[in-house]
Amino acid sequence: MFLGLYQLAMPYLDAETITSPSGSYALSIAAGEPNGGGPCTAVLSKRGAVLWRKKLPYLLGEATVDDQGNVGAVGEQWGIGYQGTPMHFVFFDQRGKILGDRTQKRHFWASDVPTAPLVGSFAAAPRRHRLAIELYEMDESDSAPGSWKRQWTEYDLRTGQVVSQKESDTYRETWPVSTEPTPISDTDQFGSYSLSQDGAATVTLCDGMGKDGSAITFPSSLIGGYEQAEQFKLVPDGPRKLLLKSADSEKEVELVLDRNSNGALAFRKPRMLTGPMPHLVAGSGDFRTVLLKSTGGIHLQNASSTNRSHEIADAAQPVESIGDISQFRVGPAPRIVLIDSRTRTVHAYDLSGKSLFATQPKAFMVDDEPIFMETVGCSPFGWIVIKGFKSSVVLDPTGRDLSESETKPSLPGLAWTDKGLVDSAGAIVVPALRRADGKWIHEGKDFAAAPDGSAAIIEGLYDRYEPQRITVFSPKGVPSHTFALKSDLMLCGIAFDGKTIVVTALEELHAFSVAGKPLWKAKLPGGSENALNRISILNGKLYGLNRKQQIVTFAMP
Repeated sequence: MFLGLYQLAMPYLDAETITSPSGSYALSIAAGEPNGGGPCTAVLSKRGAVLWRKKLPYLLGEATVDDQGNVGAVGEQWGIGYQGTPMHFVFFDQRGKILGDRTQKRHFWASDVPTAPLVGSFAAAPRRHRLAIELYEMDESDSAPGSWKRQWTEYDLRTGQVVSQKESDTYRETWPVSTEPTPISDTDQFGSYSLSQDGAATVTLCDGMGKDGSAITFPSSLIGGYEQAEQFKLVPDGPRKLLLKSADSEKEVELVLDRNSNGALAFRKPRMLTGPMPHLVAGSGDFRTVLLKSTGGIHLQNASSTNRSHEIADAAQPVESIGDISQFRVGPAPRIVLIDSRTRTVHAYDLSGKSLFATQPKAFMVDDEPIFMETVGCSPFGWIVIKGFKSSVVLDPTGRDLSESETKPSLPGLAWTDKGLVDSAGAIVVPALRRADGKWIHEGKDFAAAPDGSAAIIEGLYDRYEPQRITVFSPKGVPSHTFALKSDLMLCGIAFDGKTIVVTALEELHAFSVAGKPLWKAKLPGGSENALNRISILNGKLYGLNRKQQIVTFAMP
């Protein structure tokens, strides 16, 4: 897990297990919130048997355990709402007894770095029962930009007591890309990765108190250029070996330690491991290329509540009257739902194109409600939930806004959104927070609900460094499968019918099974001009909204 400057990026903190050098002891840490702001649950086991379990009021963001079961960790609460809370340096024995709990007050530092000091390095040497922690904060006495004060403190894991402490010289950063020391197995050394402003990538050996040893430097072009090099991190990879990995794991550099002629440890020449890595490809096998059979388009008839024409027809004519369509869904009721972000109007049609209603929810007519950020869920019973950036709106099957009702609406069924299953009051009943492997689902997501009540959520749509992942949920909201997509897919939308997942990738469609096995791919007629931004599947037919704001339909292959 990341601390220090990585706090500013608000990473997703998944459950983590730290083992002792021999593997006898294992410390499992599960954050209570995706960004680690709240409490955590820590469990220490010995050969699978639980020794102790604690719910702590702070997150153990970094921890180590030795072969006697002694634990040393840094406990923090950070993120929005937790600025200025104290930092804990806490130590437990194998029975869970607290050996030491030193607190460090923190203060507001700057607008972009809310609390100080920060943890710069966490250097654990459990074989020697030692833990060294570096704290740093801005050196206000040094006028040079990027100047920091650093202090190292070394602890004994068996007692929780301070062994030694020293101040480091003021450190001037050339570029804010440097990692905390990563332990190298079968040694007492650590590796630290940094990237200078001129594009040189450096991996440096250091001991547990920040003293640098040999280093190896290579151009960032070796790992894909400067921007990609910013996203790399070091991870242990066996005896005397480190891997420098990109965030999406498509590129890896192998770094192996040997003894030089003087008997000192030094790195060999770095070796680039070519990718992509197998686990980034969804499932196994190739896509079957198919031809899409068009079934025409849908001509939307005039809405009775307005005097405007709403035509989205087979003829290739843009629909100026509807404005900017920010949402398009074909729900299981069945019905077509569109949202015009320009007029903030919700339109509903049956599958023949007949208008059911057009309404402007009061909550969306305020100036500070960005309607383009809404998500729409359609209940099998016909009601619609629209969760905006600030407001939530529920429309009954006739288009009546239940959000303005004095009594809490109670309509049958639930509806899927990208946040999970919600009821007719707009409350989240079953949140969709985790993947099938228990890790947090990231933001930048979209979803598709199937007629049987299951759903598929895609994440990472706006992150160019993380692979996009799809998680499939049962009708009760339980995640069953998660798989990653190839990182070169530029996705726009997702559809799901309970068996087949279809994603749009520019002018192509890609289909997968619920387990991530590639099924088929197809090019859209007309190329990129007819690329589909939004898609839905219902009764064996694929509905799409193209860039010309036309609704087109295809038979599912």
